[in-house]
Amino acid sequence: MENCAFQPPPNDGLVYCNATFDDLQCWNYTLAGTTAFGACPKEHKYSYLFTNPKGFSKRKCSASGRWVRKNYTKEFLITDYSPCGSLPLDENNKQEILNYQILINIYVSGCVTSVFLLIVAIVVFKLFRQLRCPRVTIHLNLFISYILSNISWTIMFINSGEPLWCYVLNILATFTLFSNYSWMWGEGCFLFLSLVNVYSDKEKLLKMCCCFGWIFPVVVMVVYIAARITIGEKPGEVCWQTQDWTTWIYLIPIALLLLINIVFLIHIIRILASKLRSTRNEHFSHYRKTARAVLLLVPLLGIHFVLMVYSFPYFGYRIIVAILTSYQGAIVAILFCFTNGEVLKQTKKKLALLKGSRSQGYMQNGASLRTSFEEYAIAKMGTD
Repeated sequence: MENCAFQPPPNDGLVYCNATFDDLQCWNYTLAGTTAFGACPKEHKYSYLFTNPKGFSKRKCSASGRWVRKNYTKEFLITDYSPCGSLPLDENNKQEILNYQILINIYVSGCVTSVFLLIVAIVVFKLFRQLRCPRVTIHLNLFISYILSNISWTIMFINSGEPLWCYVLNILATFTLFSNYSWMWGEGCFLFLSLVNVYSDKEKLLKMCCCFGWIFPVVVMVVYIAARITIGEKPGEVCWQTQDWTTWIYLIPIALLLLINIVFLIHIIRILASKLRSTRNEHFSHYRKTARAVLLLVPLLGIHFVLMVYSFPYFGYRIIVAILTSYQGAIVAILFCFTNGEVLKQTKKKLALLKGSRSQGYMQNGASLRTSFEEYAIAKMGTD
């Protein structure tokens, strides 16, 4: 809205639709019952959908003075940009729009599922005092970073496009994403240093990881915001969503964190493999346990994100990326909480104690009933 040169509100007594910004371009006050026509924006993330150089956009104002919404949540969908595509609108453009909606649905469903499972996992870890240790604290911080990241990106997907709110969401989403990678690095660092016994004091190691996981992203984001404010926005840019050189301020540290985690993974697997060999396990069992450790550590350390450095122009690839990105929190919660051996052990103990106390309560109630009946029978016999 700040970049829109809106005309003054009409004062002729007629009804108008309010001036607005639809995430792509500005729309001035429009007389009720008419249709406003605009251009096809060129510099934005949806420009690949606009293939008609002579196209135009239009936005209908209802007789009541409200923009016709048609139940859309995204502001830019309220505007009809179909003439900006090939005329007539061909099947390729229709498929692109459908694919975009499918990807949004995958991202939103994955983020919501991950947030739910991560919250349950945090509750489970908090319920059992036996599980409280520095390693679990690292897990909890990672889970929190996942929750914050998933919530902020979900709101980004469904945001109606208010500029100030949009900037805040963009900054929050970028910060939580960066903190997520920082805590994945913290997982790798804590596990590696614990295995090589460099730090015997786990509490100090935990404090170091906490500082890096939350404070370092703040420092990087301050630099990023300062750079964005300094260069300003390009024409047609919305809420700093266009990638330029400033995005490397946080992308380079993220790439370095992933690279370090790969090094951690290699050394962790080497240490685990040597320890498994020293226990004289069977050959097949040794490799099976090593492979299982790799499968567990890859999502925990975010190693699979290395495969997403280069974006392939295939819809199937985009679906895989959407699933891995949005459901990663759910996968980590399942692997390190719901299927964790220690968690299952403590859960079984808790259920056994609850079952035993309930059975004992039933026995005590039965005994008291028998005692009362006997007392009543004796009293009755005495009166007889």
